[in-house]
Amino acid sequence: MVLHIFRGATSTFSGSATIEEPLMGSSSILTTCRWDVGANDALQITAQSIMKGGRSWVPSFGKANDEMDFDQDKASRVLSKCYPIFLDDELLVLRGVLRSAIFIFIRDMQ
Repeated sequence: MVLHIFRGATSTFSGSATIEEPLMGSSSILTTCRWDVGANDALQITAQSIMKGGRSWVPSFGKANDEMDFDQDKASRVLSKCYPIFLDDELLVLRGVLRSAIFIFIRDMQ
């Protein structure tokens, strides 16, 4: 999984993000998101659109028909429940709901 975070133009507490989730044998799923700093400094990631190949769709949140496809946006759902526990110029470490689940993202300097 690759996470790209972009700081907002007017605020350092919100911005946009993309999550790239590689799939075996096919193209990856690219999720366009918005991120905000939530209560207790939680990282709130909200998926806005999902793209795979030439198709694009809006993620279902289950509110309209009480159904949700749990396979279509796994990465965005997992990351939306994480808390940042370390951040510097080159490293972002997130802790999941399960305290033993840790996600480490390294800044790509390209």
